[in-house]
Amino acid sequence: MHTNDEWKAIASLQIDPDTTTHDLLNSATELVQYAGGLIAMLAALVHEGEKIDSQNMAFALEGAEVLTKLGVQCVSHAHASVAMDRATAMRSST
Repeated sequence: MHTNDEWKAIASLQIDPDTTTHDLLNSATELVQYAGGLIAMLAALVHEGEKIDSQNMAFALEGAEVLTKLGVQCVSHAHASVAMDRATAMRSST
C-alpha cells in the first residue's frame, strides 16, 4: 500500500517535454479510463453490500484521484503544446 506522500509523488510525475500532443492525449484517455474502471469496480462493491474495508476503499479512491490528476496533467501539457505550436506558426507567418 502507498502512503499519502507516495501517492503525491506519483501524482507529480514529470511528463517528458518531447512527448507529442497525440501521445499526451492518448495517455490522458487511458488514465481517465483506468480511473473510471476503478471507480465502477468500487461502486459495484458498495452496491453488493459486502463488508467493505474502509482503509482499502480509501486507498483505491486515492488511486482513482491520482489517475485522474495524471490524466489532467497530460491534457494540460497537450493544450500548452498546441498553443505553442500555434504561436510559433503565427510568428513564422509574419
